[in-house]
Amino acid sequence: MRQQLYDTIRQTLLRMPGTPVRHVDIWNHNVEFIEQEEPFPMPAVFVEFAPIEWRYLKPGDNMHATAQLALHVVTQWDNTTQCTPTQLQTPENCEDTPFKQLKEINSTVIY
Repeated sequence: MRQQLYDTIRQTLLRMPGTPVRHVDIWNHNVEFIEQEEPFPMPAVFVEFAPIEWRYLKPGDNMHATAQLALHVVTQWDNTTQCTPTQLQTPENCEDTPFKQLKEINSTVIY
């Protein structure tokens, strides 16, 4: 299930018209030691899956789960933005960052 979900997310991000995304991969704390990592093109999106807890809705029924995930967006930072540090904490309010181009992801249904 995770592989199918990841593949759908990856294909959607890379095929969106006008997408700035150049790389999609599984999150593995990729930027914590970025100097030691294999270089990747940016902007990049890393998909992180939370643990999935499966459960029965009723005994003998099929199992169900809610899958939670996070998208980690990594961009080059040149420190020339006109946004304040407060605006950058909620980048959707900052029109002068790569996040502006990624806003459409929020309104794209991928399943």
